[in-house]
Amino acid sequence: MGRVLFFSFVMIVFGGSPSKAQPDADHAQQGSGHHADHDTGHDESAMLMVQTEPAAPSAGQPVALKLMIHQADGTIVREFDIVHEKIVHLIMVRDGLDEFAHVHPAVDDQGNLTVTHTFVKAGTYRLFADYKPTDKAASVARAEIEVSGEPAPPAALAVNAPGKVAADGLVAQIELQNAKAGQESEIRFRLANESGQPIDDLQPYLGARGHLVVLSADGKQYVHAHPMDAPTAANEVVFMSHFPAAGTYKGWAQFREAGQVRTVPFVLQIP
Repeated sequence: MGRVLFFSFVMIVFGGSPSKAQPDADHAQQGSGHHADHDTGHDESAMLMVQTEPAAPSAGQPVALKLMIHQADGTIVREFDIVHEKIVHLIMVRDGLDEFAHVHPAVDDQGNLTVTHTFVKAGTYRLFADYKPTDKAASVARAEIEVSGEPAPPAALAVNAPGKVAADGLVAQIELQNAKAGQESEIRFRLANESGQPIDDLQPYLGARGHLVVLSADGKQYVHAHPMDAPTAANEVVFMSHFPAAGTYKGWAQFREAGQVRTVPFVLQIP
């Protein structure tokens, strides 16, 4: 049998101790041509429970993740609305922010979430279950798991945005506007192939032109953004994001091109 490794209260933008509940606020999701925060007047807490099989996950070996989301009163969340073509978006990031995965667990009618994943490196991973309970505000529940194996310390984060970033078969010119703590910031991607030719065949990924996840260097501030609907050039994708505090952040922008989902990581400093 697997064992329960960790649980924590939901924090829409994660700040402070993992064991403290905070109101639903500032978890950014864009997709309608405007910035839409969650209802800050609705304070709903939840817990993400995680079991693994095997009980002690190892780097390089498949592990079955079994998750449940419990509401503040202890009841299991069983009814979800589909958001961007999926019931739950599960983001997994290693401490140090050098490993990233965006997967979609299967969800049964009892609220059990299951997915199999292979963690490339050993270490502590933060799990963010991004979901919307039926008739309630969208939420994020967080947990952590430990993956054993040969230690692999992450490289220090190096700021490279604004600027040109090459990754996963794409070259992205990243531009920032009004990138300040507590304000709405624009992050613009101008995408080209490895030869420098602008991309003209972006395909929808999960119902949008792209997806963006951003974490603070300490892993406590979390933002999941979707692109603006305003017209842009064929190779441009624009996100509006809200950074709750000053500091270093790492982002992972995902696009579908030539039938493949491509991930562009980048690091920025928010004053």
